[in-house]
Amino acid sequence: MYVSDGFVNEHTSTLGETIVGRENYRRRVGEFLASFPGLHYHVECMIVDGGQVAVAYRMSAVRRGPSAAASADRAFTIRGMFRFEIEEGRIAHRVDYWDSADYLRQVGD
Repeated sequence: MYVSDGFVNEHTSTLGETIVGRENYRRRVGEFLASFPGLHYHVECMIVDGGQVAVAYRMSAVRRGPSAAASADRAFTIRGMFRFEIEEGRIAHRVDYWDSADYLRQVGD
């Protein structure tokens, strides 16, 4: 895994959850991927300055609904920004900026 032992995955959105530690992140990322089939990040722009990286993205996926019914699944696309801090070749801190209201409008919650 490309993150440090003390990795911090920080979310600024009200729906996001900050995770601290590589093992906690490893457990959470599996749940995240299972909840959003077809997840795809399209990089719109990347800026690198030493150990600082900023990535503007467009994320699209299907939000898996609360039931097995296909009608409960909702496709969505949101734009956001990652800010990474790289230390000793690994990601030490990631901040994710995205609009939870935009997400909720699309998935109907």
